[in-house]
Amino acid sequence: MRETVSVVIATYNEVRHIEDCVTSVVQQTYPHKEVIIVDGMSDDGTREKLQEIRQRVACVRMLDNPRRRAPFAFNIGVENSRGEIICILGAHAVYPDDYLERCVELHRADAVTANVGGRTIVRPGGYGPVAEAVAGAVSHRFGVGNAEYRLRDKPGYVESVFPGCYKRSVFGEIGLFDERLYRGQDQELNLRIAAAGRETYFDPGIEVIYYARASFTAMITQYFRTGRSIIYTARVMGRSPSYRQFVPLLFVGGILLGTLVSLLTNISAEQFSLVSYLPLAGVLGPYLAVAICVSAAESIRRRRSMWLLPVAFFLLHASYGLGSLAGLITLKWWWGRNRNCHIRFPVFGQGENREVVSMEMDPAVVSGSVTKHVKGRGDGHTSQES
Repeated sequence: MRETVSVVIATYNEVRHIEDCVTSVVQQTYPHKEVIIVDGMSDDGTREKLQEIRQRVACVRMLDNPRRRAPFAFNIGVENSRGEIICILGAHAVYPDDYLERCVELHRADAVTANVGGRTIVRPGGYGPVAEAVAGAVSHRFGVGNAEYRLRDKPGYVESVFPGCYKRSVFGEIGLFDERLYRGQDQELNLRIAAAGRETYFDPGIEVIYYARASFTAMITQYFRTGRSIIYTARVMGRSPSYRQFVPLLFVGGILLGTLVSLLTNISAEQFSLVSYLPLAGVLGPYLAVAICVSAAESIRRRRSMWLLPVAFFLLHASYGLGSLAGLITLKWWWGRNRNCHIRFPVFGQGENREVVSMEMDPAVVSGSVTKHVKGRGDGHTSQES
């Protein structure tokens, strides 16, 4: 008998992406599945959009997440799931038709593996040079370092993947997602998986198409929160998930220190001098030179101008670094509020009273609106477009 797969999707104000995301999940070739959407009380039309697509989506349940944060949503979905395998998927993405099939195959092939995932292909979340620059920055090694789930091209055991597809038994063994964390809860869970003697497996043949933020403002907000959360995550884990995640903090620290030294030097001088700003130029100069060279190389590779890419790189790194600095400043306060909180273990089958929508429509009536976005295994790899 084939395993049932429970797909859990956390949403909050995802009206632009939720239809394509849900449709790509429902179109999966794997037949034994349920879809649980846990919504953080969206107010942008997401909930109404889910009602609109109910005529062509089968076996979908929608649960409320009044606390809005992602780990609460994931845990609500896990505890209300029925499947032997639980896939935690993002609403900002679409999934090839064989995504679930391939994840199940990997779990069957390796009893030690607790979590599997694939490579994230980043595409612009909108139209125009700004959206392209954002997508280019968050998918380039200069922008995100050695993020394996975006850049690795060899299969094997890794420390973390996103999104993740977990064996149900794992949550009973090591507990649910840590609800203290704003972000990084998947990395923390995968660290507990490794500590329990289990493995996380990465297969680049499993591709997820992720839509980046469409504006600089949205990207700055996202990465500021991510940078702040990585400090909290490191405190909970007792270590950094990756040392590369502290590089933006060092970059911002260098800019602030260089600015301070330059200002003090200029104030102490009898007259204004550009020489006094050499400490700041020593930090920004090499960075901007590398950013411009990388952007020029990307423009040549893509055969179109990426003139805003240096701006995107700088805003990404600066917002991440400032977020980490904010995390350091608020860490004592945050830890004081959360140090006595503990990771919960699941009570499966509980919380059904939180269900607000039950959609059980004809599974044969499914929209083909995202077919152009995703490709199955027989079509080969999806090319990156950003």
